[in-house]
Amino acid sequence: MDSNEDTPGTQLAEATSELALSMIMETLTSLDNLQGEKVTELLKVLPKLADASTKREALKLQFNKGVEAASVRIKEALRKELEADPELMQRVIELVEQSKEQAFNQGK
Repeated sequence: MDSNEDTPGTQLAEATSELALSMIMETLTSLDNLQGEKVTELLKVLPKLADASTKREALKLQFNKGVEAASVRIKEALRKELEADPELMQRVIELVEQSKEQAFNQGK
């Protein structure tokens, strides 16, 4: 976690879910039969992992929409302010696009 403090928390949650799913699958495949309390408890976790994944993806989508909306607002405000200097305006817009891409990449 310390080495990836600039990455979003969703990445850690995804890794945790993948690890849990892998451990569940290893346990299930090592059992002689799929009967008993242990199996039932493991199978109860699977829908929870799927639900968490769905919620994470919805959160990412919401984040990306917010970044896109902010980018549009910033570019519009800059256009109004920088109409007298088109070259500077283009450079600033490029910087906003780069920042947006960085935010999207960190949100993955």
